Amino acid sequence: ALPIWAAYLNTAQQVLDLLDQATVRTEQGIADLTGSLRVWSSPGFGLNILPSLLARMSALHPRLHVETTVSDAQPNFALGTDVAIFPTTRPLRNSALIMRKIMKWTNVFVASPGYLARNPAPARPSQLADHQLILGGEQAREQIEIALLRKGAPKDKREKIVLRPTATSLDINFVRQCCIFGGGVSFLPAFMAADDLKGGRLKTVLEDYESESFSGNLYVLYRKTKTIAPKVKAFLAFLSP
Repeated sequence: ALPIWAAYLNTAQQVLDLLDQATVRTEQGIADLTGSLRVWSSPGFGLNILPSLLARMSALHPRLHVETTVSDAQPNFALGTDVAIFPTTRPLRNSALIMRKIMKWTNVFVASPGYLARNPAPARPSQLADHQLILGGEQAREQIEIALLRKGAPKDKREKIVLRPTATSLDINFVRQCCIFGGGVSFLPAFMAADDLKGGRLKTVLEDYESESFSGNLYVLYRKTKTIAPKVKAFLAFLSP
């Protein structure tokens, strides 16, 4: 019979061998993903950022089928959604899901160079009343009151204004396109307008002001399980900054 210490070392080595095999299988699973991944996203992120992310993921995992839903409706994990991405001003309370912050988002006032060539840019929030306004998403109302604060100013110096848009749409991407074509001034999430600002299709106006009313965080949701599925883990890795 083996001495007790020798039997212990033998058993410990077997455990280490099993752990090594499990690690290899896990790494192979992540490196060569198959099956389907169901992703739900809000329109802002889904139409402006998600496509490039999925293109990079597809290049790394060509055998993984990604089924994407871009919608303003709430994601339904009971129907098979694996991960959901959406902006909100407050965290959701759901013990069955894990909610992880991706980034902070704020809204910016933007207009096309063509529109600003015809209409001088507003210097103060009150001057927005002299402009054509195109608002979308939760701002798509006949009138909406917002509070704007000059960056660096005390919070009691907020300027409250009532916006009366000339056009509205629940589809924030439609609003973005209208703005690009010179339809007026829009109030868009900064991450949605980023590429257009970089490409010169849009310019910021009132950039010295910010609104706490229309800012929040972008979150990713996925099921709370003992182990995260490799396909979900791989997707989360692409979302990491």
